[in-house]
Amino acid sequence: MTECRTCATSIPDDAEACPNCGRATSWTDDVDWDESPGAPAWIAWAVVAGVLVATFLLGAFLITQAPAPSKPEAKDKTSVTSTEPTKATEPEASEQTQDSEPTTSESAETGPTADPSPIAELATAEVPGSAPPNNDVDGTQVTFGGENLIDGDPETAWRQSGDATGSTITLRFPQEVDVTSVGIINGWAKTTTSTSGTDYDWYHSNRRVLAVEWLINGETYSQTLIDATGYQALDVTPTRTADVQLRIVSVSSPGSVNPRDFTAIAEIAVSGVAD
Repeated sequence: MTECRTCATSIPDDAEACPNCGRATSWTDDVDWDESPGAPAWIAWAVVAGVLVATFLLGAFLITQAPAPSKPEAKDKTSVTSTEPTKATEPEASEQTQDSEPTTSESAETGPTADPSPIAELATAEVPGSAPPNNDVDGTQVTFGGENLIDGDPETAWRQSGDATGSTITLRFPQEVDVTSVGIINGWAKTTTSTSGTDYDWYHSNRRVLAVEWLINGETYSQTLIDATGYQALDVTPTRTADVQLRIVSVSSPGSVNPRDFTAIAEIAVSGVAD
């Protein structure tokens, strides 16, 4: 009798297979480990199960030991948020710069940049003629040349014999000036008291200018004058010119007291801006 190496059942020596498990009786000693006596089939399944459990445990261990993920998204969001206001303000600054440019160009001004002031003394007075010198009541010699028109002294005068209607006086400047107004003292604005105590009113004794025309760079301005010893001014359109002309349109008769048959003008005024 022989014992089955698989199930340990006794089998006849001449049997070709185990009557219990059906295993052939032609076994040899050089068989695999699971075919050797005492190696049941459940061992193989135990090994497979052990491998699976070990694999699962290893995976779980690797997962728990992995480093915590960084937070790049939160960092990116912070970066985006911080740059958005900067991007929004850049075009606004550009728009303000563009808006300011027209204001600079619209503020440009033309014409004289300085305030007008008296400029007649800068000119030379050209007159058609002058009365000869004479002596005042105190014996002082008095002259009546054209320079008296622009000396700033109303007690000196240019004087021409007789009625000077139609005469033209020219103030010629050394270079062009901007003229804004003109004016005149239309007689000899002087009074004198003699040694005997007699008062002489030379304004009313001589002829006085009653109307004039101003000729400035092709434009003509008419002016009617009153009986007064002060300046009588006339505003004109600001004009750039090198000369101003005064044409006498009409004059008065000589005065009734101490009459003198002379046409007199004490001062000619010109205001404007000289370069």
